[in-house]
Amino acid sequence: MSNLQADRIIESGKPLKELVAMFPAKTAAYEYFAHSMTERFASADLNCAMCGQECEASPIAFTWRANLHTTKTVLVSFLLSALAILADHLYSRWVVVEFTTFHRLCPDCRRRHRARTVAVSILHKALFAVLILSLFLTVPLLIFLFVAIFAAPEGKRLMLTGAVVGATLVGLVVWGFGICRRSLIPVSLRQIGRFPFSLYGLRDTAEKVRLNESRKRV
Repeated sequence: MSNLQADRIIESGKPLKELVAMFPAKTAAYEYFAHSMTERFASADLNCAMCGQECEASPIAFTWRANLHTTKTVLVSFLLSALAILADHLYSRWVVVEFTTFHRLCPDCRRRHRARTVAVSILHKALFAVLILSLFLTVPLLIFLFVAIFAAPEGKRLMLTGAVVGATLVGLVVWGFGICRRSLIPVSLRQIGRFPFSLYGLRDTAEKVRLNESRKRV
């Protein structure tokens, strides 16, 4: 079902939060966006999505994914995590919106994208470790800061400084996660990879697989 106002927002390249305001639920808005992008990029053009040069390589399927939390998933995750924490587990549940578009990458750009994917994966793990350490630092300091206001005013400044440092680290890590997400998306495709969607993976199309199999038989 077409929505002309929603289509105009999508075409303008505006953040998807403006699209969400037009639908009764954010999941419906993101599914509409996914359907729109799937139709628009159902076939690949003749240019490389990264360098823009004419490309004869076979089309590649780009999979895009958004993990969405709704009121229901937040409550379910909280309740199950509260139970699972007794067994040293953390439970999280979300709604997944996923779609596929088709583009081309020349051999050089495909190699660069693979190398970038490996580098981003390593950086993502490092950022996650820093995030955990920052939270372990910040949360206790905020608690001690609240206690120090009443019980030990002389330690208030030290606690406040530590809490500010920890909060700053958390903010930088979150910013780093955003940079990692965007760095994997070719500039020409960032209209597709708008937050909360990220590039989940690339895979060769079925046509290329069949071509390779026929070559092996020959």
